[in-house]
Amino acid sequence: MVDQQSGYLLSGDPDALLLETYYDFEELAATVTHLRKRTDVPLIAQVSMHEPGILQNGMALNDALHQLEGLGADIVGVNCRLGPHHTIQALEDVVLPKKAFLSAYPNASLLDLENGRVVYESEADYFGRADCS
Repeated sequence: MVDQQSGYLLSGDPDALLLETYYDFEELAATVTHLRKRTDVPLIAQVSMHEPGILQNGMALNDALHQLEGLGADIVGVNCRLGPHHTIQALEDVVLPKKAFLSAYPNASLLDLENGRVVYESEADYFGRADCS
């Protein structure tokens, strides 16, 4: 199944592949390993943290990003679940990768449903107010 899915993705001649919102580190590592054997296009591998600096399996974010770089990811980082404040907090303990670029795509918060409508806890200007210094 993975061969078939990656074959379809790669048949479109992509400029890069974005692998995002992986809570399961082992699944992301296996995906990066598989894709790196099949293509030279840039791979962007992003984990989603359970809490700032810690993945769902208890692994430290720094360790995860460096392992992904070692498996061949060109860009490593985080996305989803946590907002700018906690994302920045988590990245403070990350040693910059040797070759890979570092990326961060924080979330507005976890979504919630109110009266059948998707809402987010954070206001739209939350990102603008986040301290990125």
